[in-house]
Amino acid sequence: MFFAKVSNVVYPCNVFVVSEYLSKIMKRIILLSTIIIATLISANGQRTYSDFLHEQDIFKKSEIALYLSNEYLRNDLDSLKILSVGLLLEAAGNKNKFARAVGYASLGSYQIRTGEIESGIHHLNQSKKHFELKRDYTLLSYTANEIGNAYVMMGKYDLAIDFYLESLKYGKNAKDETEAFNAKLGLGRAYYASGDTALGIMTILQYKNKSIALYKYEAAANAYAFLGQIEMDRENFILASEYYEKSLIMCAKSSSKIQLSHSYNNKAILHFNLGELDSCLHYFNKALQLRMVINNKKGVAESYFNIASYYLEIGDTSKALLYFTESVTVASSNYLLADQKDALEEMLLIFENSLNYQKQKRIQMQLDELNHTIQNRSAVDKEIIDYTEMLVGNAEMFYTKESGNQRSSYSNYLWLLIIGTVLTLSYIILKKVTGRRKY
Repeated sequence: MFFAKVSNVVYPCNVFVVSEYLSKIMKRIILLSTIIIATLISANGQRTYSDFLHEQDIFKKSEIALYLSNEYLRNDLDSLKILSVGLLLEAAGNKNKFARAVGYASLGSYQIRTGEIESGIHHLNQSKKHFELKRDYTLLSYTANEIGNAYVMMGKYDLAIDFYLESLKYGKNAKDETEAFNAKLGLGRAYYASGDTALGIMTILQYKNKSIALYKYEAAANAYAFLGQIEMDRENFILASEYYEKSLIMCAKSSSKIQLSHSYNNKAILHFNLGELDSCLHYFNKALQLRMVINNKKGVAESYFNIASYYLEIGDTSKALLYFTESVTVASSNYLLADQKDALEEMLLIFENSLNYQKQKRIQMQLDELNHTIQNRSAVDKEIIDYTEMLVGNAEMFYTKESGNQRSSYSNYLWLLIIGTVLTLSYIILKKVTGRRKY
């Protein structure tokens, strides 16, 4: 069995680390608190985080958040979390339902990609209700598509299909013409996963054709890559090769180096299945080199893992261990906990099979510590999100109960509550991470 990670061309993911993790998480929490407080204290205060923080108008800020969410979904889920929390706190302070809906949509997108799928669906549905009231068809199409993605991840393909079809329905009335077909890729995946291969392929081809017609070459590259994966699963390697070549052509047209590295990775796996080992290693190395050039740390860790898996499959355990170690090193210094865990688990299996009990014990200790860190990080994330939801709920309570002149005093009280609670949260988190053992 070949253990290489197939690049996920539809749902980019991000999480991970140890080594300097505990000290870095403290700095991140302090930074998060500073960012949130800076956005709340005064419209005339100094802003230093980004255009999102510089913008004073809550509607424009929400629009910036929508744009940033799309970027962070592809490249930086930790930043997506911070963005979501910041916007939700702004929404609480400004009693702005649109900002709250955008914040919950971003938070939901973050959660479905980091394992909290049911919570993510809940928050996306909260956003969807607001967009329905406002008849915002673009954001309705987006949220329905995201809920469909969530149900695919859960293996609930019938529900996923329902939401993808709903997304397409809303997309016909959206201002952004891409929303009219954007859900077709997910829909095709769901049809295929549910066993309707012909309908799945036809739907993905429709998505691909529309993407090319609108010069959305990166989207077309995604479609070709997934069609290649389907044909690989069916062991139709000739057609799979044709699709991967077309994916590379679309990548070149889009100038997306991240997408191009995914295509190299997929080509490598295809060559391995064809028994063309030299070509397999060639494309794995091309993916690694490109990811180094664009400084895609997660991609670099993945590439080292894939090259290690290649050597493991051909029986060269020494080189496999060398590259798994490189993967761990990159992952542990870049908050990529899941990638680090994957590589350590493969190393553990090698040492178990070779009966190297000393190294086996050392790796097991690292894994135990890493699992503990992952659990603590999940707890920190949950506290941040729970406190944010509490503040949003309190804001709704204050503004619902009070009106007229009384609102001003409650508004002032709410600002103090938000700032005080964020500081309290920071103190709690700092207490939890202080004094823990580092690698």
